[in-house]
Amino acid sequence: MSVDEAKKEAVACLKKSIEGKVFEYPIYFDIENKTQLALSEDLLQKITIAFCNEIEAAGYWVGIYSYKSFLEATFTPEILKRYAVWVAHTGVTQTNFQYPHGIWQHSHTGKINGINTNVDLNYGYIDYPKSMKAA
Repeated sequence: MSVDEAKKEAVACLKKSIEGKVFEYPIYFDIENKTQLALSEDLLQKITIAFCNEIEAAGYWVGIYSYKSFLEATFTPEILKRYAVWVAHTGVTQTNFQYPHGIWQHSHTGKINGINTNVDLNYGYIDYPKSMKAA
């Protein structure tokens, strides 16, 4: 809910979850909580940048995850081009999200044999393992 909290959350994420580990996909900042929707666009951008910069400073590839309309309404093109983007846009056969994105979540009610609950279904457009190793 604040820049300071975002930095603390990033540090906690690093210390408790990811520090010292190697990943083949970016670490995504999931920003879609209903309480965050009441915040100004300016503050939401600052919160996102604060979290992403902390993770990136620790040597990780970082991105933003949220739903299409929120991403488009909240973030500047510079931010959406600066970080990896994973866009959720369900109920359509093809997303028309207007900014570069490496992953598109096309369903949150997918079915997979052997899993007895709904699952998210995504399309990946970037070979992140290869891109991240090269970087």
